[in-house]
Amino acid sequence: MWQEVPPLLFGDADDSFQGVIPPEYIPNRIVIPTLEEIRALKEVGSKALVVIIDLMSGCGHRNGEAFAANLEGMDGRGRRVPHHRADRAEDPPAFPAQAPQGR
Repeated sequence: MWQEVPPLLFGDADDSFQGVIPPEYIPNRIVIPTLEEIRALKEVGSKALVVIIDLMSGCGHRNGEAFAANLEGMDGRGRRVPHHRADRAEDPPAFPAQAPQGR
């Protein structure tokens, strides 16, 4: 049986990465804005920018998720949010001012 196994499986193959120079990665310094800076940006920003800032700073959305948000469907009330499967849903979180009474 071992006579039929190609030598590649035994490590006799050439190293395909030999001689490859990895790229030099120099990460940019990440600066997290302060709460005061976020408030200042929201004061001068458009309505759409304020929503993006809120989604990124308050909800943890990434750039693409925040920019792809649909402004027409953001009330958080009266809908079921599908969760992982079509047959299972969870209630969306409600803000204190919007929370139904008696819950």
